[in-house]
Amino acid sequence: MMSLKNKIRVWCKITGHFTDCPFLGGSGHHLLWMHTGNETSLTRTDDDDYIIHRYAEFNDINGVSIYQGDIVSMKVYDDWMDSHPADVIQLVEWSNISHGWRAFTKKSWEMKSNGIHFGSEITVIGNICQNPTLLV
Repeated sequence: MMSLKNKIRVWCKITGHFTDCPFLGGSGHHLLWMHTGNETSLTRTDDDDYIIHRYAEFNDINGVSIYQGDIVSMKVYDDWMDSHPADVIQLVEWSNISHGWRAFTKKSWEMKSNGIHFGSEITVIGNICQNPTLLV
């Protein structure tokens, strides 16, 4: 039986850092989390200064957890017989169309397309908050 891991991380636009040890309040509308050091904040989840990224339920080839908003490099094959895959840079996001995690180019994300299934040999190379220029 598969068990889901409900992990999230929070990007604070004000301080420019992530925390991966937040706690969602019981109402689902507040977030209690640790800043750098020992400062604790209680924040509304709809506050524009904070971006919540959910764990995508899988890791890259190096064992790094993949989160929503991560930018990944992966090998994509044109078809089953293709022996020369292309290395592509994609954004990891949830697709409401497919009801699942998908990979998007910058253009496909802006066009609100369905995205693509993940290729092979996925490697996290950054995230959209700290490295937006990686996604071209």
